[in-house]
Amino acid sequence: MHAGVVAGNGQAMVLPGRSRAGKSTLVKALVRAGATYCSDEYACVTADGAVAPFARPLPLRTESGRRVIEPHTIGSVADESFPPGLVLFTRYVRAATFEPEIVPPAAAALKIFDNTIVAEVQPDRASRAAAHLARTAIVMRSDRSDADRASEQILDLVDRTKVPL
Repeated sequence: MHAGVVAGNGQAMVLPGRSRAGKSTLVKALVRAGATYCSDEYACVTADGAVAPFARPLPLRTESGRRVIEPHTIGSVADESFPPGLVLFTRYVRAATFEPEIVPPAAAALKIFDNTIVAEVQPDRASRAAAHLARTAIVMRSDRSDADRASEQILDLVDRTKVPL
């Protein structure tokens, strides 16, 4: 799935989104705030439903172009798979207010499937992965403003909703 992934307390937080939605910037902010880096590009769902790390350098867009950051320079990097805990559909919108709302399981599965890379060539596999994430994780959505502020709000959300990340 096209998504950023961080982990904490033994579970994965999956951040699906299209290119230029701000996934890499948000992943960087979450890792700097204490989460473990898994990926900024792909959420690889294993046959048993865990989310495997896909660690690689983070390509960040800046005002002066692209900059690549090695993940170990900003925090811890995962070397194991994690069960899903939270799937959060979020994108950067200037001056947005972070107001997360639950996505019902059927709608969640469709939104997850829509971000699944293998859907065109392996639709059965993509459907199983999407359904599994929709059933086993809390799925939410909200626009957000800057990544540093959003990372605080997301981690606070995880604490308030008792998502064991």
